[in-house]
Amino acid sequence: MNTKITKTIFALSIIAMLASISPAAVPMAKKVPENALVYVGWAGQSLTFKGSMFGQLLDEPGVKELFGTIKTAATNATKMTNDQDAPAIFESLWAMGSIAWQKPAAVALLDIKIPRQGGKNAAPAAGPKDPTPEGFILIDLQKDKAAFDVHFQKLLGLIGEKAKFSRVTIGNLSYHNTSTPVGPCSMGYVGNFFFLSIGDGVPTKIASVVNGKSRSLANSAKFAAAMKEVAGQNVQMAYYVDVPRLLTIAEKLTPVDSPDGKNKFREIVKAVGFDGVTAIAGASNIVDRGFYEKCRIFSPAPHRGLLMAAAGKPLGAGALAGIPADADLVVAMNINPSKVLAEIKQIASAIDPNARKELEEGLSEACEQLGLDVDKDLLAYMGDQWTLISAPSLGGTITGTVLTVQLKDAEKFSASLAKIEEQVGKMIAGNPNRRRGLRGTIRKYKSGEVEVHYVSMAGSRDPMPVAPAWAVHKGKLYLAAFPQVIAAAVGGTKEKPLTQSPAFAAFRKRVSPNASILTYTNTPSLVRQFYGVVLAGGTAGINALGQFAPALKPEMLPPLPKVEKYIWPDISAVSSDAKGITIESYGSMPGGGLLSSNFSPLRQGLGTSIALPALWSAKRSARQALSGANLNGIGKGILIYQAENDDQLPPDLVKLIESGQPAQLLVSPSSGRKLRKDSKGKPMPPFDYVYLGDGLTNAPGGLIMVYERPEFNGNRGTNVLYVDYHVAWRTMDQFKRDLAKTQKWIAENNK
Repeated sequence: MNTKITKTIFALSIIAMLASISPAAVPMAKKVPENALVYVGWAGQSLTFKGSMFGQLLDEPGVKELFGTIKTAATNATKMTNDQDAPAIFESLWAMGSIAWQKPAAVALLDIKIPRQGGKNAAPAAGPKDPTPEGFILIDLQKDKAAFDVHFQKLLGLIGEKAKFSRVTIGNLSYHNTSTPVGPCSMGYVGNFFFLSIGDGVPTKIASVVNGKSRSLANSAKFAAAMKEVAGQNVQMAYYVDVPRLLTIAEKLTPVDSPDGKNKFREIVKAVGFDGVTAIAGASNIVDRGFYEKCRIFSPAPHRGLLMAAAGKPLGAGALAGIPADADLVVAMNINPSKVLAEIKQIASAIDPNARKELEEGLSEACEQLGLDVDKDLLAYMGDQWTLISAPSLGGTITGTVLTVQLKDAEKFSASLAKIEEQVGKMIAGNPNRRRGLRGTIRKYKSGEVEVHYVSMAGSRDPMPVAPAWAVHKGKLYLAAFPQVIAAAVGGTKEKPLTQSPAFAAFRKRVSPNASILTYTNTPSLVRQFYGVVLAGGTAGINALGQFAPALKPEMLPPLPKVEKYIWPDISAVSSDAKGITIESYGSMPGGGLLSSNFSPLRQGLGTSIALPALWSAKRSARQALSGANLNGIGKGILIYQAENDDQLPPDLVKLIESGQPAQLLVSPSSGRKLRKDSKGKPMPPFDYVYLGDGLTNAPGGLIMVYERPEFNGNRGTNVLYVDYHVAWRTMDQFKRDLAKTQKWIAENNK
């Protein structure tokens, strides 16, 4: 398809998605098919939305002027391209988007079709060879359909002929259809609803639901039950994910990447704790002009893997004690460090057979260097209560940050800490880099009742801007970048406690009292402290864009009082029960508390589950690249051997190691095996790479000299080093063909 057409369709998709991925409305679920895999909705503009702090901000004259100027700049930029239609296309898209974002809308992913794989001797299957999505964006244009259609028709006039659109009309269903690399793309109308879809037959599915002939997502008992727990009276955004179906599709998309040919996808899903998740649902509700957002991960207890971090005990009554009221950031959580380490080990083990071993070897090495067992002698004495505080009264913006950990046994922990200090002191003293000016000393001093320890880098040629500090005081461990911050945190400041702040108390009531993780951000304070940075950066940006938008002026940046008018603090909380995990937040802007949360199982867990195929593929590609590098190294070693032995090829790969090449070249990163050695340290076969070169003297190009055993790549293919010393990845069919040719040449020329 023409590049311009593809970009236009993509831009149209983005415009419609912006209308729907902003906060969304549950009622649009009545227009989405019942079997939707993923659903996101948007309620459009309403009096409630316009009355919210965010709605009022968008209605500010300065904001409208700024968007108008951005449009002018973008239009001028399109005029500088080689495409004479680009400005007109952009104008149409902008006009359509200006109408669309104000209307109720929904985005839905219905399915991901996976092409059938033929048998060993079967003919290639017809149709697409890659997975193809089925989904759509639907916008309820209401009375503005005619105004929207004017711009849509202009757009079709600009791209329609080149895109080879065909026109389809069935009752009140009217759309234009064209082919794309990922399937048929359609855009048009069902009554007053505009849609942009991808996939075979999707327009008719949309029409069937919109016309009330098919059941909608709103009719689903599972969906309705999930929404009942997250949606309030003024829902602005809603989303829903059918996790079991999504994981089933992801499993099919995940390539087999293990020597035994088994797909480990489900093992990984179980390890990260998502095997029991039945759905994820969330809503953004407008409450008292602010946004109360709630997400629910439906999964039965006990919560494991990534979800375990969200399933701690509720914060105790004294969790926020000692925090000054001017704190810019507060993160309090109940989490068991020993259990977290155990979960990390089992997740690593599920993802890669060698990952746990490597992790434990790394921990063992650390334990040996520190002279103690990190888990038994350190983590075991730490409690579950952790608090991160950043407050100007503790030492300035950002610099006044301190982490505290409640200790189970302060005396034993202090003893372990003393051993670490002693060992680290010896390591610093024995560091050969001291001669080059890299010096460090562990110092300690008394500040009131607390003894503060810190690392001093005095005398270093490259002065460090921090002095990492720690202290144990009244059953708590304190950690900070500066000893003064710990002294301030222990000694107290002139600020009243945060728990006595009426503003904090009001926000605290907005979220669960049983939170195991609580995050509070004093956004107004941060805006005031960093306004100067934004002002300078914004002014520089405006000046840089002057050539595209002369109307864009530094004066358009809003003054601080106007910004502060719409900014509230943000608070978010994570809690758990027998049926799942809940993440909720409240603030003046959508996504404020939730998206700034220090921990979001939704983002981590869902992101992990959806991204597993991509991560798996990336890991596989990395292994292939590393194995190819090994073969390159083997090839260079053979060339060196030939240069030193009258152009003779080495009799075997062991000779390369004996001549100085690293033994690790014989280990494939995909095998998960360790190199075996005899009592003299000599590598012992079988190796992960098969050498055929001894019989290839004077062989022509195109024959295989060394190859990686294909079973390490699930017999999908393998890396090959050819006689001409180039390395390439070969599918199994290509590899078998080249191997047969090589074996035939060896047999005929080595009689």
